[in-house]
Amino acid sequence: MTFVNCLLAAAGIYVLLVLAPSAVLYKVVFRRKNGIMFTDRDLSKTYLSGCADKMCEDIEHFRKLEYEPVSVTVPDGTELKGHYYSLGGDKLAICFHGYGSTTLNCFATMGRFLRSRGYDLLMPVERGHGESGGKCSTLGVLEQYDVKKWVEWACERDGIEKIVVAGVSMGCVAAAYASDAICGGKVKALILDCGYTSPYNQVIQDCKKRHLPYRLMMPVISTCAKIFDGLELKEPVWTHLERTTIPALFIHGGGDETVPLKETKINYEHCASPKRLYIAPEANHANAFLTGGKEAENAMKEFLDCYVERRYEV
Repeated sequence: MTFVNCLLAAAGIYVLLVLAPSAVLYKVVFRRKNGIMFTDRDLSKTYLSGCADKMCEDIEHFRKLEYEPVSVTVPDGTELKGHYYSLGGDKLAICFHGYGSTTLNCFATMGRFLRSRGYDLLMPVERGHGESGGKCSTLGVLEQYDVKKWVEWACERDGIEKIVVAGVSMGCVAAAYASDAICGGKVKALILDCGYTSPYNQVIQDCKKRHLPYRLMMPVISTCAKIFDGLELKEPVWTHLERTTIPALFIHGGGDETVPLKETKINYEHCASPKRLYIAPEANHANAFLTGGKEAENAMKEFLDCYVERRYEV
């Protein structure tokens, strides 16, 4: 076999075993998502089986509540939808859901707790999901600008004086990316639940779980993201947390199999603002607040009392 033939054969193998699978994975990861509500799924064979009844009960609670449909249009022209649950107070929690999920899946339990403390709730539908626009989901890269837009919307809302920005998984990353741009004013606290250190690292983690050759695939996936969607996947979340002044409560599950606990610990270590860390030892992904029960509620209560309610100083 000649050198040219060997080169062509190697190129063919590369295309077949690396380039094509990488392009497919890129499309799968970044395409639009339509999250299915947990109440419409069989959770009996998932890690959520032990707490499914409570989760579904909390989701049904919200389904019975009246809400105001709201929307914003971000600078790139994408229209985003949201649900606004008002109690008529001066406190608001903006809740950003995770990748491929819904706000009620991620926040029904925490949302009920926040409402019990007098918080209005704004539950945006992330870009590339459900009723919101956007051709793709971007793992927090573009979603960070959506966070800023929703905060601007909330700041202009009559009567709202204290804002908490909360995010789970991808929503956490979007909030963390935006954390240095929403400092000051009415934003008093961040709740950052099970976020990763960068979209790039999270795609690597997903490749590892699927036993894919990530060292070969990631350069292709990263290049596709940059060329086709203008996304920089490698920027660390913590570079923004190093510049924020907003007090942050970090939450994570000790048994998280999707985003390793070490990711939140790295973000926590870099965060420059007043911060607290709560770990639910047995919790899996996006499930720490529910699994943590009263302990998790007390950790959040103390955090909110200190930095939002100002009932006592540190």
